[in-house]
Amino acid sequence: MTSTDVRYFESGFLVITTGTTGSALLGLTDISLNYTVETEELLVFDNNFSKLIAPTFKSWTASAGGVFTRLSGDTTHPQSGETKVTGGYGADQILELVKTRRTDLKMIMKLATGIYQTGNCLLTSFEVTSSAGQPLTFTLEITGTSDLTKSTT
Repeated sequence: MTSTDVRYFESGFLVITTGTTGSALLGLTDISLNYTVETEELLVFDNNFSKLIAPTFKSWTASAGGVFTRLSGDTTHPQSGETKVTGGYGADQILELVKTRRTDLKMIMKLATGIYQTGNCLLTSFEVTSSAGQPLTFTLEITGTSDLTKSTT
């Protein structure tokens, strides 16, 4: 398989930034978002001795995977025309961001046309893998450090 055989994730994107626009992660083949609301069991001592479940803490994580095909300096990206995308990050640049342990990063994830999820984040894990005859691939793990908010612009 060559890098041209890989079907890239085109309808959405993942931007890592320090502002409201930024560079999209290039070579993306998949992204996922996990939003969790923890619950607490409450006992109510009324006539029914019923059990209630109440929401407590919330958290979110995201992960992305792709093919390590484009290197830093390549600013081409398949999301041209998107107002939130100003360029492209190669996987090597994302690795450098993970290594710096920056705490001022923000994730912008496009889920569909006009639907974005945004939140402050830490890049917590980056893995590069390869096997004989296959392209180099990567996975990125992101942990939210603020509320995840929806925006349409």
